[in-house]
Amino acid sequence: MTLPVIQADDPVVEPAVASKTYDALWLRTVQVVSPQYGVGSVYIEAVPMISGTGEVHHSESIEIRTDQLWAAAATIPEVAQAMGAILAAFGPLKTWLESQ
Repeated sequence: MTLPVIQADDPVVEPAVASKTYDALWLRTVQVVSPQYGVGSVYIEAVPMISGTGEVHHSESIEIRTDQLWAAAATIPEVAQAMGAILAAFGPLKTWLESQ
């Protein structure tokens, strides 16, 4: 099926945009679910970002998802350190929130 085209009286012209280089990744979503020790999942969504300005490109994303959170923490030092940092931040964040 071919539909007719309605011609615009005043066409919209989009100006040319200079190219941009997104040289970093911004973590748009970080979700950790762990109902008990030893059982858990993690979902991370990253989008391209220009490190100098913080501008992000929302139409492109990289997703990482696993239901093996604790196995990853046991074998990847950076994941273990990240989980440790989250656990260590709980009390100070709670205190800060209560003071707001």
